[in-house]
Amino acid sequence: MILLHLVHMISLRFLTASLCASSMFLSACSTVPMTDDQAAAPPPDQAAMTATSEASSMAPVTTTCPVANTDPADATVTYTNSEKGISFAIPYNPHWGYADAPLPAFSEHEATDSSPLGYVLFGPPTSATTEGLGNSCDLVQSYDLAFLPTRSAADAVKTIEGRGTDVVPNTSVRTINGLTVVQYKDVGLCNYPTMEVIGKKYNYSFTTSCGGDPTEEWKYLETIVNSIKL
Repeated sequence: MILLHLVHMISLRFLTASLCASSMFLSACSTVPMTDDQAAAPPPDQAAMTATSEASSMAPVTTTCPVANTDPADATVTYTNSEKGISFAIPYNPHWGYADAPLPAFSEHEATDSSPLGYVLFGPPTSATTEGLGNSCDLVQSYDLAFLPTRSAADAVKTIEGRGTDVVPNTSVRTINGLTVVQYKDVGLCNYPTMEVIGKKYNYSFTTSCGGDPTEEWKYLETIVNSIKL
């Protein structure tokens, strides 16, 4: 979350005179005589100063962020949550993120209004601003697992297609690695390829970040689902 502040320069003579005028100890202040050059100088153009100040305050704020490491994954980390009844393999690179603040393989988060049973972020880094989760230089993992109450594939399709959105998700029901999966594109800031795995204790909704290549996103999600153990 960086602002540039405009600094106004005030002359030493003006500052001293102002302090003397407001001080209770006027006898402690001394008067600095004006030179001929100072006396001849025209008063500052207040309108021009105001215009310059307003123009500067309206100038766009630019932020220079460190270079983040987004190299391909070269390792695998297993996420296990016995309470939620799931484990799966996460492709990972321990150098992802900034040199002085690498991203973990995953991060677990408490319940929110949109994910009342909690969620997990994992995968390569993406901008937190893009995901609506932080400031311009902040990074988060680019994939999301949201825990859902158990429901059948038919109920999931009915609920998903019954949402009051401008775009009706094109749902399909698949079997991947022996698991029943409802596949569709969720709708928000952009379209999010999503796979909801029908589970025993919970259902598991795997979603991508905003703006990725859909073909690659579907491939990544299928890799994740193929590694799931319930």
